[in-house]
Amino acid sequence: GRTGVKLMPAGSFPLPEGQRFEELSFTVASNRLDCAVACFVRSSRKKQQLFSQGLVTHNYEVEKSLIRLLQEGDKVSIQGYGKFIIDQIGPEPKRKTKTGSQKI
Repeated sequence: GRTGVKLMPAGSFPLPEGQRFEELSFTVASNRLDCAVACFVRSSRKKQQLFSQGLVTHNYEVEKSLIRLLQEGDKVSIQGYGKFIIDQIGPEPKRKTKTGSQKI
């Protein structure tokens, strides 16, 4: 177009760091979203508020349902806590109990 652009050398300042990932491993009662969120925020009491305030997104969509099941590769973002990628969901325990556990 007709708009001119002027470039000048920039000062030498440090560039921001790139994204980094920290590997976390949790054992939860089931692979439901609410169980994972409770582990991510390290509190089961806050999870209800986070969902009702619309602060939890599951695969880039605001999630109001606490009973959504997670799959490998799902992305969960919690405003104020970070973004989590479900890399692997472990096998169910061999011996079934009322409160079986899943590793995510």
